[in-house]
This record gives sequence, C-alpha cells and structure tokens, in this order.
Amino acid sequence: MKEIEPKIKSLVDALNGISYIKTFNSCEGHYDSNDPHEHSAYIFFKIENEEINEKKFENLIELILTEAANEWGRTSAFTSIKKYFSFPVSNKLYHSWVLEIEPRGATLLEKRLGTDEVINKMSTIIKNYCKNSLQ
Repeated sequence: MKEIEPKIKSLVDALNGISYIKTFNSCEGHYDSNDPHEHSAYIFFKIENEEINEKKFENLIELILTEAANEWGRTSAFTSIKKYFSFPVSNKLYHSWVLEIEPRGATLLEKRLGTDEVINKMSTIIKNYCKNSLQ
C-alpha cells in the first residue's frame, strides 16, 4: 500500500473517520513549474451503501461549504467534489468520488500555502462533524 503524503494526510484521515467513506487514492498537490506532472491536491473515495448514505454526504458537503463561506470568506483555493462514472464492472456501473483542491495563488508558494490552508480547515470541519454526529 502506498504511503499517504504528509500534507494531505489529515484530510484523508478525517474522511476515513466518516463511517461510510473509504478513500483509495490521494495526492497533496505538486506545484513546481518544472514538473510536467504538476497538479492540484485530490482525494478519491467511495461511499459505502451509497443509496442510503449519499444524502448524508450531501448534508456534509453543505455543512463544509456553509462553514467555508461564513468563516473563510474567499479562500485561497477552489474546492470541488465530483462523482466520476466509468465503464461497468460486473454489469454494474462503477463510480467513485473525488475531492479536489485547486489553488488560486500566482506563485508556487501561494499555491502550496493556499492548498494547505484549505486541507487544514476542511479536516477540522469534518473531524468536528464526526465528533458531534452519529453519522
């Protein structure tokens, strides 16, 4: 199993703290203009028993975005959560989710700091959600 990169680990751990979410791939983001593989931070995950838990997850997304708007104002990174579909596996349509953090900064340092800020704030919100809810 590949080790989780340190700058994204708190958010991966927070998501895995939700009983019905299992992460399976992540990246802390790499912002080096000389790197041909430069990209934003992301976490891929599955929602178990999705027909039951998808609404719970939507409520969590609403909580995160509401708190973000109220407390963070304009953040230094754009956060999106998307559902991805792919070819069927065993006659069942396969899909997963991805949380992506795309920095707004102009310099490499601003991008890194903006990404790290959003990771830390989202981790805190999700950990508080897990602590205060039955999930």
